This record gives sequence, structure tokens and C-alpha cells, in this order.
Amino acid sequence: MKKNFVTIVFLCLFAMFPSISAAPASYKSSLEAALSKLDSAETLSDYQQCLVEFEHISEAYANEWLPVYYSAYCNIQMIYVSSRNKNDAEAISKLSEKAMKQLEKLQSSLKADSSEVQTLIGHYYASLVASNPSENGRKYYLQVLESYNKAIEHNPENPRPLCLRAVFCQYMPASLIPGINISEDKRKASALYAKDKKPLEQPYWGAEYLDYINITNK
Repeated sequence: MKKNFVTIVFLCLFAMFPSISAAPASYKSSLEAALSKLDSAETLSDYQQCLVEFEHISEAYANEWLPVYYSAYCNIQMIYVSSRNKNDAEAISKLSEKAMKQLEKLQSSLKADSSEVQTLIGHYYASLVASNPSENGRKYYLQVLESYNKAIEHNPENPRPLCLRAVFCQYMPASLIPGINISEDKRKASALYAKDKKPLEQPYWGAEYLDYINITNK
């Protein structure tokens, strides 16, 4: 009788909390589906659809950092697309505010990869520079460089900050980027991206930016 009672209690608990065992697989499949769409995103509409999916995943799995990371990434990419499309400053400002809130949330996360977070912060400030170079170039270029440099310090084997730093610095005067060798950054980033197997548990984007690095440091 006692054995049967224990069995019944166990079965009841299992029935009440099925999500405990199902959550990891559900999270993985949801993230994979959203990333599959993000890999081919190009337009504002594409990124907006991806953003909605990542925000839903973030709400369902509040302890996971990657959905917040990719939500911020989508907003940042929309700043770049809006800048190319010459969208109004108010729209870009709203995207900027959303991205910053997500970045602040990432910075407070104990689980988030510090190198990846700093890379995304640098990418964010670079997007603000791209949105208005004449006004934001001098205003934010130091934040861009400092964020990428911190990301590299946290993880020298992360290709993203090396690649993005080279993209950002290639048209800057050497006096403003002391100690940065753009050619070496590109070479190392290329080698690291070649080894990247696109793990689900870590960001893997950015290899496409290698094609934008055309100027070597002298």
C-alpha cells in the first residue's frame, strides 16, 4: 500500500510539472527555428518577425540569455537597415532605446557570455555612428572601440569583435586607433570563423562582415 501511494504521488507530480523535463528540448527547437529565420533576414520586416519570435522565447524561458541577446541584435540590425533606407530619426531612436534596454538586461545576467555582450554593445554604438556619421562619429567612436577591445580581452578567440573592430577602424586615421592592426584582425577572425561550427549555445554570426574589410593598416 505504501509503495502504491508513493508511486501515485510521483505520477501526480510528474503530471503537474511536465515542462520540467520538456523545457530544454522545447527551448532548443524554438531557438533553432528562430535562428534559421534570422540567418536569412535582410529587411526591416524580416528582422521584426525574428524579433517577435525571440521576445516570445525570452518570455517563456526567462533564465536564458540568448533570446535577449538576439532580441537586441535584431533591434541593432534594424538600426543599420533603417540608416541605409534613410528612415526618420524618431524610428531609429525608438529602436536604439529598445536595444539599450535589452543590452542592460544582458549586462546584469550572470549566465551571459561577457565577450559576446561587449561585442554586441560595440555593434550597437557602431550602428548609432552609421545612422548619423557626422553627428555620432565623434560622439560614440570611443564606446565602439572600448567595447570591442573589452570583448577581445574577455575572449581573444572570439572572431566577432576582431572582425567588427576591423570593419569599423578601416577608414579611421591611424592616430585614433593606436595598436590596432586591421590586417591582423581580419586574418585572425577569418581563421576563427573557419573553425566555427555554429553552436546553438553561442552566437555565431558575423563572418559576412569579413568581405567589408578592404583596407590594411600601415
